[in-house]
Amino acid sequence: MDFTEVKCRSCGAAMRVPDGATRVRCNYCGTEYALSAKRQAPEYNPVKTIRYKGREEYLYTYLPQNWALRVIEDSQSFSMYAAVCNGLRLDSPDHAQMLFYPFAYFQDFTPGGFGIRQNYYLDGLSGTRYRRRVDMGPYLSERLQELFGELHNLRLEPADDKNGVIRRRADMFSRDAEKVLGGATVGNYAKVKFSFLRNGSPYSGFFATALTGLRQRPRSQGGDFLQGLLNLGGMMGMPAAKVDWGRAFDFALLAPAGSADRYADVFDSFCTATRYGQSYYDMQNEEVQNVRQIQLQGAQYRQQNAINAQRQLHCTMSETTDIINSGYEERSRVMDRMDRKYSEAVRGVNTYTDASGREFQANVGYDHVYQRGSTFVGSKDGGVDLGPDWQELKRKD
Repeated sequence: MDFTEVKCRSCGAAMRVPDGATRVRCNYCGTEYALSAKRQAPEYNPVKTIRYKGREEYLYTYLPQNWALRVIEDSQSFSMYAAVCNGLRLDSPDHAQMLFYPFAYFQDFTPGGFGIRQNYYLDGLSGTRYRRRVDMGPYLSERLQELFGELHNLRLEPADDKNGVIRRRADMFSRDAEKVLGGATVGNYAKVKFSFLRNGSPYSGFFATALTGLRQRPRSQGGDFLQGLLNLGGMMGMPAAKVDWGRAFDFALLAPAGSADRYADVFDSFCTATRYGQSYYDMQNEEVQNVRQIQLQGAQYRQQNAINAQRQLHCTMSETTDIINSGYEERSRVMDRMDRKYSEAVRGVNTYTDASGREFQANVGYDHVYQRGSTFVGSKDGGVDLGPDWQELKRKD
């Protein structure tokens, strides 16, 4: 609680006046004072503007008086379509908790196939976030388990969407999702009251969410996912992120058993007031550009490797033709050389020999290699003068 320090007019002693107090008594002389209205604290405004990482107007929310707030990160939902996934956690003095998780987009797949067992999987090259697409009922159960841990005796019942807040937010997301998903979508939303046991203790609360996905699902999700895995090591181009469904939001309120109804209006206000500020979208765009730049650099590197490999293959095929025409012995000799060259190419080295015929290997980045005893020096252009004690090694063809 905040205080204002004033002096007693009778004895001069210091008095601490709590904000909002209407009367105060001096502890030394006993004089009592009636405080004017200007000494009273202003009426509390629960609608807050959240500043995050130096950015103003990042999020807006409803913060009940004396509740603690912090920004959280939904690391399981990051993708190229939601490069920043920041939500909110609010904690009350009597151990109630409210959560907000932001919009996210996913590509459907079946966990367990191709060695990927978790329900969320990120393809680091394309930025695709895989998550199994399910109907609303299974999603409610799965998501509550993800948020609150291992639950027992989970019970769900419909709750009133007061003033249609959840429906309106779901409709807005469906319109935005059609542009992202690139096709006709079908959506659903829900607001439920839940109860469960966790670690032997009973809890209750509310949960609200909205889901939207392409109306026509791809025929084979498993095959699509396998193709995505094969593209992870692709040599050409930059894989594009894929999505076929999305989550508009997750709102949750968790309270000790029997007390959830006390927070029903608080939860509705939380769902109504929480929204994104302009700087949230600005950070999204900046992060997407950063990721794309990293992806582009990786794609260029893979493409150059592919070109080099193709050239090497062409040279190898030409040499093989010459070997066949020159007879078995010549063929054997050149094939041995090909094996050695292939090994060198894989390891990124060239072979050099000294005057006695001993072989040494050096990185392909050097065109000239010099030796003095057991010391070696490499040069790209051969323009170094190391003195008479050094001999240049001969590159072995």
